Amino acid sequence: MRMPRGFYCGIRQLCATIGLAALIGLITPHAYAAGGLSISNPDGAAVRALVIGIDDYQHVRKLKGAVADATDIVTSLKNMGVGDVVVLTNAQADRASVLREISALVERTKNNDLIFLSIAGHGTQEPERVKGSEPDGMENVFLLPGFETTPTGSVERVLGSEFNHFIRQFELRGARVIFVADTCHGGGMVRDIDPRAAEMSFRQVPRYTLLVDELKPVSDSNDPKSELDLDHTAFLAAVDRYTKAPEVRIPGIDGLRGALSYAVARAVEGSADINHDGKVTLKELFSNVRQVVYQLSDQRQNIVTISSPPQTPDTDVAFELTRGVVLIQGPAARAASGPAGSGGGRRGTGARATGCHGQGTNHSDPCRGGDQGTSDRRRAGASPPRCTNPAGGARRQDKLFCKREAKGCSRAGGSTDGQSRPDLGSRVARRDRVGRRGRLRDRRCELADGSRSDSGNS
Repeated sequence: MRMPRGFYCGIRQLCATIGLAALIGLITPHAYAAGGLSISNPDGAAVRALVIGIDDYQHVRKLKGAVADATDIVTSLKNMGVGDVVVLTNAQADRASVLREISALVERTKNNDLIFLSIAGHGTQEPERVKGSEPDGMENVFLLPGFETTPTGSVERVLGSEFNHFIRQFELRGARVIFVADTCHGGGMVRDIDPRAAEMSFRQVPRYTLLVDELKPVSDSNDPKSELDLDHTAFLAAVDRYTKAPEVRIPGIDGLRGALSYAVARAVEGSADINHDGKVTLKELFSNVRQVVYQLSDQRQNIVTISSPPQTPDTDVAFELTRGVVLIQGPAARAASGPAGSGGGRRGTGARATGCHGQGTNHSDPCRGGDQGTSDRRRAGASPPRCTNPAGGARRQDKLFCKREAKGCSRAGGSTDGQSRPDLGSRVARRDRVGRRGRLRDRRCELADGSRSDSGNS
């Protein structure tokens, strides 16, 4: 049977979407954060971040997804428990502000800290300033909102060598760095429309010439010549030096986005923990982000990942994932912890016990051995209360009663946290039945003894 035109194409696209959902959790977004998962530094120090995203360029073509990229990464970091996060978007990201915030971050950095640096916006290349620093003689440049080819506008950019300068400052303070560059660094290519997409822009501007350059780069004699001269830094770049970085459409997400930034945000939330051991190695981070970007871009984008020569991607941990325990305290527990409930209240339930139907009683719980409770007594070193049959039966029946009560208590889990217990009425009824059976047994024993003594006398 002949299939309709486009049928196989649609099936292939559906399969790719399902595979992507399984890879990064599109079906349940932010599931890791909602589950109490948080990101932590494997060295036990702080995690800090500076995130920059620029769409609103004043003199070159505007972008559509860089600010959304920055917002997404910031949201993921904060949801994962990172407190020291600074974000600069659009007009906030002028050169003075960028240098001020990155310098302040260097000052806050302590030994063993983990630093996230993320930039999203236009990138280009210029002739290198330090001879031999780049293999093709061209230096990567990140453009800021006010950039133009005039003397004043030439200041509004950050050179790749300047980023390396600040990264070296982080490393000298004992920190590790993860640097994400969601820009286009391809040389000689202009932004255009990808023929496979109805609408797609690229994060690159045409090559330009500065007749007057008033930029005074931040540098010193200890600056690394290239990324390979750094010691504790992992780089993730959107594309290589000869390719352009597209903005793509992501299923379930409005507007265009940078595939690299989106993939990094999901990796931070836990999708990069491939073997689910709570530790994301550099290899896991690189591999997960690369696969997600490749699928999101419909196989048109291959990211570049670089680790410093002293690092071992297979074993070096980029970050860890820890699941916190959230203690929820009910009204009764809050009352018990206050002045009114501080005298002899049952732990986790306040001064009044709550039955499984939510009705309060002043009754001491047999499963707990009174208001204090058996588990509390054992922790305090006291012996548990003796189990007795209040209805008064034979000794064997006492043991039976105790076993049944113990079995009921084990079902209730000790009732230490206000969970449901067997209904109080059912326990009392069961106790009364046991007591009646004990009394009937005693009566039968008495009658049997009497009959035997009568037959002996006769």
